[in-house]
Amino acid sequence: MTTPPTTTNVSRHERYYFDDEISIFLVENKLFKVHRHFLTRESDLFRMMFTSPPPPEGKDGVSDDRPIHLPEVKAQEFERLLDFFYQRAYHSRDSLLFSPVYELEAREAHSKDDTFFEQWIDLLSIATRFDFQSVRRYSISAIQKRVSPLEPVKRICLAVKFDIPEWLAAAFESLCQRDNPLEIFEAEIIGLKYTTLLARAREEIRDSARNSTSRNKKEKFQFVFDDLEEQKENLPYDASLVTRIVKRVFFPSDPAHPSGNHREFTLDI
Repeated sequence: MTTPPTTTNVSRHERYYFDDEISIFLVENKLFKVHRHFLTRESDLFRMMFTSPPPPEGKDGVSDDRPIHLPEVKAQEFERLLDFFYQRAYHSRDSLLFSPVYELEAREAHSKDDTFFEQWIDLLSIATRFDFQSVRRYSISAIQKRVSPLEPVKRICLAVKFDIPEWLAAAFESLCQRDNPLEIFEAEIIGLKYTTLLARAREEIRDSARNSTSRNKKEKFQFVFDDLEEQKENLPYDASLVTRIVKRVFFPSDPAHPSGNHREFTLDI
C-alpha cells in the first residue's frame, strides 16, 4: 500500500484548488445561494468583496437573515450571470442561450424571439457593472452575431450605455446613408449632442456628393436638361466619403474614444 505524502510535500494546485464557499445574496426580493468560485475568478470587484475584513457585526452572506445585498441589480440580471457560469460549465439543455452545443439553434431562434436579445442585454449589463471582462466580451460578441442586425439608433444607445465605442462609427454611418432624417423619437433617444452632429454630418455628405456630381458633369460637357433628375439623391453615398466625414464630425480627436460622458442615455428595449 502506497504511503501518502506528508503535508510538507503537498502543495495546492494553482488552478484546481477551489474556494468552494457558498454565499447568500439578496437581489431585489430574491435570495440566491451560490458558490463564490465563479464570481471571484471572473471579477476583481467580487474578489475584493470577499477578501475585505468583515464588519464588526459579523460576516454577511452566511444566512438568509444576513445576505449580501446587491443594490440596483435586477434579479433577472443576476440569474443570467449565474446561468452563464453554471449552465455553460455543464452544457445544460435547460440553457439554449448559453450552451455551445445549441449555439446555432440559439442564433436561429434569436431572429424570431427577442427574449434571447433581452437575456444577452441583461448579461452585458451586470458584466459591465461588476467588471466581468470575459463575460462582457462574450456578451458583446453574441449580440453582434444576431441574425437580425441591430438598428443604428439602438446600437448607438447600447454603445453609450455599456461603453462599446467601436459600435458607434458604423451606426453613425448607417444613419448618414439613410434617405430619411431622424424621427423625433429617435432624436429623443440619442440626445441633443448626437442629433446635432448627425444633422451636420448628413448635410456635409450631401453637399460633398452634390458638388462632386456637378464637377463630373462639367468635366464631361454634359448639359443639365432634367432638373428633377439633377436633384435626386444618389444613395448609397461613397463609403469612403461617409467614413471620412463621420470621423471628422463625431471623433475629431480620437476615433475610438469619443469625448464626454454620455452614460445618462437610456435605452427602451
